Amino acid sequence: LTDIRAASDVVEALGKLSMRHAADAGAGDDVLLATAGVGLIHFRSETALRAFAAEWPMQVAQAAPGLRFVQAWATGENAGALSSVIDLAAGQRNLPIPSLPEGAPFVRRSNRTGGLAVRKDGDEAEWVDAALATIRGRAAGVDGLRDRFGVAADIKLSDNLQTWPDGYVAVIHIDGNAIGGCVRGLAADKLHDFSRKLSAATSAAAQAATAAATVKWAKQFGTSRDMAFRPLILGGDDVTVLLHSSLALTFVEQYLTTFEIESKNAHPSGLTACAGIAFVKRTFPFSQAHHLAEELCRSAKNANSGGNVRSRVMLHRVTTSALRAWESVEELELAGVLVGGPYLAGNVDVRNEASLVGLQKLSYVLSLYRLPRGPLREWVAIVREAAVEAKRRTTHAGDAPTAETRDTFGRANKHWERMMQIIESKRPAARRALSETLITLGVDPNSGLTKVSGGAETRSASLPHTPLYDALTLWGLGHVEAK
Repeated sequence: LTDIRAASDVVEALGKLSMRHAADAGAGDDVLLATAGVGLIHFRSETALRAFAAEWPMQVAQAAPGLRFVQAWATGENAGALSSVIDLAAGQRNLPIPSLPEGAPFVRRSNRTGGLAVRKDGDEAEWVDAALATIRGRAAGVDGLRDRFGVAADIKLSDNLQTWPDGYVAVIHIDGNAIGGCVRGLAADKLHDFSRKLSAATSAAAQAATAAATVKWAKQFGTSRDMAFRPLILGGDDVTVLLHSSLALTFVEQYLTTFEIESKNAHPSGLTACAGIAFVKRTFPFSQAHHLAEELCRSAKNANSGGNVRSRVMLHRVTTSALRAWESVEELELAGVLVGGPYLAGNVDVRNEASLVGLQKLSYVLSLYRLPRGPLREWVAIVREAAVEAKRRTTHAGDAPTAETRDTFGRANKHWERMMQIIESKRPAARRALSETLITLGVDPNSGLTKVSGGAETRSASLPHTPLYDALTLWGLGHVEAK
């Protein structure tokens, strides 16, 4: 975790480096964006642009060895050039990037990264490559992201995962919605103003979310224990943090709510963002967890493709040692039907639609009335089997699901009816609370399933789905509170 923190500082420092280098090239006043590994600079002459572009790869290689990056440029009118450079940069990311220098067959390599070893490091004399050596050299430096996230001076952050409380950790990635569409067509002066106000909104939201998470941490674990929280990225409209799973929903909710309010300074109607939350064990590889969080965030953003752009959240708890891509997890492990999200979040007052508040309330109801986990989990397993069988029949028939394929849910419906009858006979209040909560999520209380969801675009909309799997996940994590 110390390496991760230091690596974040190395990438963050590239923004200041690019500003200094741009000033040397004659564009010091036209740096439109330089943070979180992203830079956008307006040059007044092509000569200055090419002078910067020729030396920038060397600057990056010295400041952050091994970091892969792309650069692209375009000339023309402000709006047209900006649109072109965004498209060019996106295309560059798909090209293979060589790793230099190439190593001979018989050279020592870093056991941790596989890169060419440059020296030994630490008490255990670990061989490290140039990238890791740079990171380790900065590990004891200033924690710049701590200040930008507004962590209070009296709060100490723990960089040792082994000292974190038992349970899962959460990797959160948050990304703004339709920001590219907002900047296309803007002149340089307006783009600079938009970028500045967007960064201010992101920072304000991150600080509000950190404050909310800090309060919850103090209530749960006291003020004497080092806080299980590590900010990693903050810039533009991107935020990435690693924290104890009990703080995850509090952080995300507060961030999205504050961002929608603060971003009205950048855009008259305000902006929204989506978040992906990956719950993993402490020993799970961080790179894979971070990639999953990004995929979950992307899946949440896909639900906005129909033009209904809103803040949404996707979450998933990893329970297997071999992690597939999220699309495979969604299709194979969860069979589509167990994916209850994306859940609406932020400044929303929703009814009959999947929302993060509704999901938390559902988990709270399950916990409050101590509804039987065994039968609920059995019902979840039956629903998954039914979805798999329905898809198999659909694939075989080559058409959309028919009455015959939907009949595969008959066993699940009977199991649900028996559960509800038993709950109502023993605890009528629990049955009423469960039904009311399911209705607020757009779920049929007579089956536990629905075809209506804000996230239908991410999977087959012709089969039902349920948020109960996610609710059981939150209950299992032990992070249940009244909503």
